[in-house]
Amino acid sequence: MTSLTIQLQDDSLLEKAARVARAQKTSVDAMIGGFLASLTDTSVAEDNEQAKRQKLVEELEESFRLLSRPMGGKGYVNRDELYERA
Repeated sequence: MTSLTIQLQDDSLLEKAARVARAQKTSVDAMIGGFLASLTDTSVAEDNEQAKRQKLVEELEESFRLLSRPMGGKGYVNRDELYERA
């Protein structure tokens, strides 16, 4: 088990946290541990979501590359040439 020391700006914060912990039948240490665990779980989930998005973008770009066909080029230089005006 790893030890963690924190400094709180508000002296009453620890007392308030201890009351909440007692009401929830747990400890302040357990609440802080749960909070840190939820932070890391969220971070991992966000990383996984970003990786999925990136993979989908790459697959879409690959399908564009494989399925795209030439659609013809611009067969005229300017509007007058298009309408055979001179």
